[in-house]
This record gives sequence, C-alpha cells and structure tokens, in this order.
Amino acid sequence: MLVAYAALVLLTHHELLGVAGERLTLGGDARTSYWQDVAFAVESLRAGELPLWNPFERGGYPYAADPQPAVWSPLSWVVYLFGLVSGGHGIWLQELRQLAAPALAAAGFHWFLRRRGLGHAAAGLAGSILVAGAFAQRTITMATYWPWAFLGFVLVAVDAVVERPSEARTRRMALALLLLATAGFPPTIFYALLIACPYALLRLARAQRRRAVFASMAVAATIAGVAAVAIVVPLAEQTALSWRAERGLDYVLSNPAPLAHLATLLDPAAAGKQLFVGLVGLLMAGLALIELGGRRRRSEVIFWATITIAGALLAAADEVPLLGLLAEHVPGFGLFRIASRYTILTHTGLAVLAAYGLDRALASLPRGAPRRAVVALASICLMVQVYDLGRLDVRGRFAAPPDLAAGEALAARVGERRVYNEWSLGPRGGAIFSVRDWRGRSKDPMSFARYQEVEAAVARGPALLRHFAVEHLLVGGRREVAGRPRIRRPSRVPGVVAEGPGLYRFAAPGPEVYWTREVIVTAAGEGLAALSRRTPGTVAIVDEGELGGEVLATITAAPEPAGSEGSAATSRPGAVVRRGRNHLTLEVDAPGPGLVVSAEVWHPGWRAWIDGVEVEVHRVNHLLRGVAVDAGVHRVEFAYRPRSLPWVAGLYALAWAAILVGDPRRLVRRVRRA
Repeated sequence: MLVAYAALVLLTHHELLGVAGERLTLGGDARTSYWQDVAFAVESLRAGELPLWNPFERGGYPYAADPQPAVWSPLSWVVYLFGLVSGGHGIWLQELRQLAAPALAAAGFHWFLRRRGLGHAAAGLAGSILVAGAFAQRTITMATYWPWAFLGFVLVAVDAVVERPSEARTRRMALALLLLATAGFPPTIFYALLIACPYALLRLARAQRRRAVFASMAVAATIAGVAAVAIVVPLAEQTALSWRAERGLDYVLSNPAPLAHLATLLDPAAAGKQLFVGLVGLLMAGLALIELGGRRRRSEVIFWATITIAGALLAAADEVPLLGLLAEHVPGFGLFRIASRYTILTHTGLAVLAAYGLDRALASLPRGAPRRAVVALASICLMVQVYDLGRLDVRGRFAAPPDLAAGEALAARVGERRVYNEWSLGPRGGAIFSVRDWRGRSKDPMSFARYQEVEAAVARGPALLRHFAVEHLLVGGRREVAGRPRIRRPSRVPGVVAEGPGLYRFAAPGPEVYWTREVIVTAAGEGLAALSRRTPGTVAIVDEGELGGEVLATITAAPEPAGSEGSAATSRPGAVVRRGRNHLTLEVDAPGPGLVVSAEVWHPGWRAWIDGVEVEVHRVNHLLRGVAVDAGVHRVEFAYRPRSLPWVAGLYALAWAAILVGDPRRLVRRVRRA
C-alpha cells in the first residue's frame, strides 16, 4: 500500500515531476528553511564533521539542539545517505522527505484500520484523505506532517500489545514511539500523543490481561522516553537562551482557525484554513455516526468523533475557552503557538470516520450481492474522492527552482569573510553555500534572545555589524521569507563602499579575533548600547559578574605594554588559524594580560584551551566569545562540546539497543510478573 500512496502523493504534486511543463520545486518552508537544514547536515558529514554547530547563520547557533532538523530521526539519516551518495545537496532531498511523510501516514493508518476489521476500500478512503486532503496539501511544504508519518504505526503497535502482550511486541511499540518522538517538529508530536495516549488508555480499559498490557505499554513508553531525552534536554537548554523563553497566553492562542472556517469542509474554494476532505469523505464520515446505534464499533466512532470535534474547538483558540483553560492548567498545551495547527486532529478524525462510514455502507449491501457490485461501489467512491480532492488549489505549494549558479559565484567572491545576506544568496543561503552569514533565518523561534536584540539594533544602525566582523552586505535579493529587510539604504551606511549591484563592503570591518586590555563592565542588557559607541576591535564589554574579580583585577592592574601608544596599547588583532563547524583555532600575540575576543557567537556548549590548558569561555560584547590570557604568544582552541551530548547520546543508543537487542529475559520477566 505504501507504493500506492506514494503514487497518489506524486499525482497530487505532479508539478514536481514537470509532467505538464516546467519542473517546479516545493515552496514555503520546505524551500526556505528545511532544505537548508538538510544541506548543512549532508555537507557536514561529507566534511567528516557531525552537524552540531552551524557557523553559517546568525553568527552561529546550536544546530543539533534545534528539534526541527530532526538529526536523531532515522528518516533524516536516510535523506543524508542519499545526499552523500549523490554527491550533492539538491532540494530534491528535502522534497523526498516532505512527500514521504503523508505517504507513510496514509500507509500506517491503512494498516491500523485493516487491523480494526475494515476493508481495503474503507482504509483506502482514509488514506486518500491523509495523502491528498486539504490539510495535507496545505502543509506539504511544512514540518507539520513529519511526526504524523508514524502515528498510524503507533496505533497498530498499541493494538498488537493489547491482543497479545509479549517482549517482541513491546519492542515494536517502543520502536514506533521512538520514530514518532524523534521525527522533528514538537508541536505535532504533542498532537499525535493527544490521539495515541487516549487511544492506548481506551484499549487498555478493555484488555483482558490488563496488568500485562499495562506493563508492556509502560516498558515501551519508557524506552521511547529515554531516546527522547536526546531531544528534550538540548531543546530545554536552548529555549532558556532563546527569545521564546517566556510565552504568554497570546502566544498559545495566536493564528487560530475560527469555527466559521469549517465551511471549507464543503467548499474547496472557500476562504480560511482549508479542511476539505472531499464530498465522499464528508458524506461517509457522517454515515459513520450510524455506528452509534450499535455496539460493535460504538466506542471507536465516539473516540474519533471526539478527536474531530476537539481539534476544531482547540483550533478556534479564544473563540472557545477550551485551549486557554488547558494552556493554563494542563502541561503541554501552553508550549506551542499557531492554534490552527490543532486542525490536524479534525483532519485525521474525519479521515478515520470516513473509513468507518464506507465500511458500514459496503456492509449494508443486500446479502448475496455480487462481489463485483461491492468492488464497483468501492472503486467509484475512491475515484470520485480522488477527483474531488484534485479540485483543491493551495497557493504557495510550488516555486521555480532556485538559481544556484548566481549564489555559487557570489559565495566564491566573498570566500570566508562574514556577510549579511538580504537575500542575494537566497533564503538561508549561508547553509547552502557554506558562507558565514550573520543573518540567515533571523526570526527562528530558537534564536538567541541576545541575537534578536542585536538585530533590532542593526535595523536602527547597520554600522553595528562591524563589531561582529561583518564585511559584506548582500542586499537586493528576491525576498522569499516573511522577514523584512533591515538594511534599506546600504549606500548611506557609514563606512560602506559599493562593489557591484547589491554588493557592498565595510571599508574597515572589525577583526575576527583580537586581544584587548580595555574591559568595560556594564549592567546586564546595557552592553550592546555601550558597544555601539566604541571602535570595533578595541574593547571587551562584559556583564557584571561575568568575569571573576581576580581576572578583572589582573587585567586592569597590568601596566601598559612598553613601546605602545594609542589604540595599540589597548588592543591588537589576532589571526584565525583553522576553522571548522565545531572547532576554531586562533593565534594571538598578547602584550599583556587581557581578553581575547572572537567574533563568534557564545554558547555554554563551547569549551576553550589556551596552549593546551582548558579555560573558561566568557560571554563578551553582548553575545560573542572571549577568554582571558596572560602576556605572550598564545594558541587558543575552541571546540563545541555540549556537556549533555555524551550522556544523552548514550541514552539514545541504549534505547536502540533495548529495541534491537534488548534483554529478553528482563522484558519477559516483567510481562510475566504482571
């Protein structure tokens, strides 16, 4: 069935194949964000490095701490492997991942419905909605569907454990949960659990060997939870540093789908958050309610009807008080924005109800009806459904292929020098062309709060970028992202010279590394304003309490270097010796005690060694790295080694060992004891 659903995905997105004209690519986030994540990971692995820290955007950020790239997901590993084998990182890699999600989701639910006793035709109707329904087509360019790829398999595993709890079935359930938990995009993982957890409890309540089933489910959930630590811990660390560290109710209730948008269920052309599932699908979903009068499938229909209604009510946000109450009183509901995403529950609930309705319709045919009549009716329903869904016209799904030649030429021209890209290299072009960009996806939800403060200051005075070793301004590119340009008149920026159309250069950019003995201590939050008033590469500004009193006293008490005068007495540039994604080596000749400032973004995961001796990395100049040195020529080595990485990776490996190898004696013993 997976092949059939893959074919249906391609049919509804045939523009990607260029069958009827020019080949297009997926648009939206798939083109402007997710492809760049894949490209960075593939090129990192090709260079023999792990994709941990991305130095090509926002001055650097912890790539592996961001859950969206899904670096722990086996599906991501498959995509990376294709990229390594192909020798490139074309956008087709991300398209492969985007299209795989609905196909896997449909195949999983098809299997689930077949296990529940429904026929292939009924399961196929649900699958067609999950592949080609309005929600699926509307979110094909987003990450929303990635975890949904494994939800059906989780439900299958739950049913299998309920039917006959065993060590093998426990491990399969753990595998399905692990795939779901590591699929990227935490909001949809949470939405999937809003279906999986109540369904597991419903099945547990009716299980014959309840204690054994509970033990198996608990062990499977524990194994998956251990693996999820690899995502949760780095995410929690990064969230605390991000501009989304504090979230209010307005954040949770943002971008709702008002109840009036339910009119889109009937009309594929209606304005609003489209939920059209096809007229056959909607009719069959209504027909499923007949099961409420029976006993065989009543509880299942009630469950999926509840999921359908709950999704609509939650998505309505402040129009209905449900989401607001849950956000304030129930853990999880207050973590995520864009309330309209809850319509994925409605979309899925309707798909499953449609399957129950069609199965009921086929079962209602007169006894002795020819098999051909049953097959004909089912085939007609499916064909009408697919045709009906083909009427959908979702804007923004497709875009023209990116012009890589122009970006490659520009990247070769700027080399390793830092740029501010708006958007001559394309969206997030730093990751595509391995160019050190200070901007990138500047409004990323996980970006540093201090980085956002710098960006706001840059909009007021772009010359501030010199303090962060930005040399080139790349402006005038086609804007494909929601962000607004911060540099509107580059020719009027002080100290900037034009080098060509859309290409400007600071005549005197700040150095990438320098030594200074002038250390200014400010209250937290005031350092950026103080920095903007100083000459780049001459001073280190630190928050109060950042430097130990002994270090600060040593620097301030040291006499001026002999034979120096003016700025040379207080600062001196250094040199970058070696640069990598997760490491940086510098050399500096320090005339006396002081701070070595590197124009690279600070993060607690960075560690430093001076001449082989580990030292503390300080946050200086608002968000850059600095280390204290004594007089002399020094080699400073930075390495990105988050202290949580070894043990969270170990737990992740342990979870896989429990799934693939495990300790059968222990698992069986627990099940038998229960």
